[in-house]
Amino acid sequence: MTTTTDGSAAPTNEMRRTFLNPAYDIEREPLETRRTSQWYAKPYRRRISEYESLLLYAQASPDWIPGGLGFGAFHNKFAGGRAAWENYTTEAKSSDWFVFRDPSGRGQPTYVAQKAEENEEAGRMFSAYADQGMYRDLDREWTFDVIAPAFGAYAHHEYGLFGALVGAPARDVFTDVLRQAVITGAIDHLDNAEMIQAEKVFLSKNVDGFSEDVAPAREFWLSDPAYHGARGIVERLWGDVYDHIEILFATFMVHGPLFGRFARQQFFHRMAPMHGDQLTPAIMWPTITAADINANWAFELFGHALGQDPKFGEHNRALMRLWARDWMPKSVAAMAEFAPMFSRTSTLRSHASTETVNEAATIVIGDWARRYAPIFGLEADVDDLVKSVTAAFAGAIR
Repeated sequence: MTTTTDGSAAPTNEMRRTFLNPAYDIEREPLETRRTSQWYAKPYRRRISEYESLLLYAQASPDWIPGGLGFGAFHNKFAGGRAAWENYTTEAKSSDWFVFRDPSGRGQPTYVAQKAEENEEAGRMFSAYADQGMYRDLDREWTFDVIAPAFGAYAHHEYGLFGALVGAPARDVFTDVLRQAVITGAIDHLDNAEMIQAEKVFLSKNVDGFSEDVAPAREFWLSDPAYHGARGIVERLWGDVYDHIEILFATFMVHGPLFGRFARQQFFHRMAPMHGDQLTPAIMWPTITAADINANWAFELFGHALGQDPKFGEHNRALMRLWARDWMPKSVAAMAEFAPMFSRTSTLRSHASTETVNEAATIVIGDWARRYAPIFGLEADVDDLVKSVTAAFAGAIR
């Protein structure tokens, strides 16, 4: 037993730990009793993900970007003194740009793994398709009059959207998390174009007389009325729109789910099997999957991060309505110009009808009005919009 100078027993619980300040060596209530980690960024879910760690940990976040931590800076400037990133590159506003997350959590490692898996599956599919001689089932009119020029032209549409997205949006968005979503979304469109060309190359090796040459498809894209409206939209997005958030909105919230879905899903994917073509629908699946993934993060950006912003939510929703009133009629008009493609072959002329086009347009426009328009509070007359598409098809077959 330890004793004091007066002979009494020393309380063992008052023994001081060596090298610690006695003033702090007393029992205190802990500041936090929860056994949880404290993150440098607010996790999208319960715990911070690798995707968030990689994109949020090292990014400079000057305090003029709402939600930034007030440190970090950019050292390069444009000629004339403009900084690398500025708030005036978009009319959209946010009290915290860093609140956005891609629900799928696609970072570079997961995206590369996804594309590698898709490419391996495409290779196996091409091999089996050739070994089994399934190309012999192809309707020649569909193969030479649709796949070669029109499907090839759709690759130019996808490449054009890629160019529009890797221009201003990929560079001007304020956070790396949003930039990652934009870049992977852009590369999705590039990959769509490459897969279409890959199908053409494959067919050129197995179908007599079929050419993988891009010139006919490019000419179809530039001159055929079927793509006139779509080409105008792509050219405007790529060269004329200054606001990078508007480009994202027009691409992923309007044009993609309207014209993009009408062409890729309702025509190329749905009509191909009528012509003995099981290859094109398989090629389109990564395109359809990518569109769904990009729709999810677009909903998060425009429906939550911007549309429900506690300070600027109403401003952003009003801005989105303004943008939608501009882009939606253009995309529906592009659908109407594409509608005559449903009578492109003799098989289509004998099987597809006004009811077929009406059903396809109703699915696409109806789903857009149900899923997208409520996010920013736009009223859309689905019946009237569908009639404009159906009327264009009916006029073409008279």
